[in-house]
Amino acid sequence: MRANMEIEYNLSPEDIVVYFYYQFLRNPIIQHRLKISRIICFSIGAAILVLGIGILFIISKLGVTVSFSFTFLIVFMGFLIIAYGIVIEAFTKNQYVKAIRKQFSGEKNILLGVRKLSINKDGLVDKNEVKQSSSSWIVVKEVISHNKHLFIVEKDDLDAVIVPKIAFPDEAAFNTFYETARQYHQAALKSSPQPAP
Repeated sequence: MRANMEIEYNLSPEDIVVYFYYQFLRNPIIQHRLKISRIICFSIGAAILVLGIGILFIISKLGVTVSFSFTFLIVFMGFLIIAYGIVIEAFTKNQYVKAIRKQFSGEKNILLGVRKLSINKDGLVDKNEVKQSSSSWIVVKEVISHNKHLFIVEKDDLDAVIVPKIAFPDEAAFNTFYETARQYHQAALKSSPQPAP
């Protein structure tokens, strides 16, 4: 492990969107709610479909004439609700990304712009034009290499240092930085006293 490493990079709104979207996909509460929503949509849609088909069946057996458009409307509504159950996850993700993008866009956002991250065995220092923050590795939850980014996530998942891979001259430099950060983090966890059960 190298003693001290530093990278300067530009953080864009899209980098922040990628991080929060990554957390969105990993959040078990959100995933559970989406699953429940799909089940509810499929159940209601199936019930409406069965109702529509049942009405058609009963009408044909009794010889009663009822407007075809009414029965078609019931069946169509059933299909529509089932279709919504299929697309609800994509719709929710899209709305989430739009909200994050809106929240973090703008020239005055202090999270954006040129940043400098330094790491060593004691922790990390993240600074930009406005502020500087230091953290020890013990407050870090995980160090993640995800597609085109490095995430150094603190315990609450909301605070993270986000470094785009394009900030590094090449893949090897990115991997060295990531592995060094991960090793520093692991070493800090091993050396810290574990809470009693």
